[in-house]
Amino acid sequence: MSIYLVAIALLNPVAWLLKPAYAVFQDVQHIRVEVVSKKAETEGADKIYQLGSNPSVLVILRNDTDQRVKALVVDTYYQNRPRLFKDGKLVPYRETVKNLVAAKDNDPEFVSTVSGVFIAPYSSREIQALNLTDWYGPLQPGSYKFTNRYRLTIDGPWTADSAELRFEVKAE
Repeated sequence: MSIYLVAIALLNPVAWLLKPAYAVFQDVQHIRVEVVSKKAETEGADKIYQLGSNPSVLVILRNDTDQRVKALVVDTYYQNRPRLFKDGKLVPYRETVKNLVAAKDNDPEFVSTVSGVFIAPYSSREIQALNLTDWYGPLQPGSYKFTNRYRLTIDGPWTADSAELRFEVKAE
């Protein structure tokens, strides 16, 4: 029996990724995604940040339950759904990113698990940094609002949108 299971895993490793052998928390109602500027660590959290044309934000997951939660770190373009508004208008993804996101959503079997992190009860954990230039190209001067949703697992539900991160890009 075990030889058969090993053979299946070797022939179809994707099946093991889609159905992990450990329990992953699926109720995202009590999991929040937060986004903060890398400058927030030194400048405080509730302000409008002055950023350059190549900003990055930190993605943080907040566990508001009494259980330890496992979140897979799979793929930036599969697990994040950022929304960026410039002067009140939605900024579209770069065309290559738009196509990449659609392909990964349509065929998640091509998404590979990189690692997983545990988030202790009633705590937060930094998951990754997002470079907004990768998603949107160089940002032009103006006022921006940024939110993100996050997916903890392959084919899992999305978290609710994060609170807005507000920033301005000044001419360099």
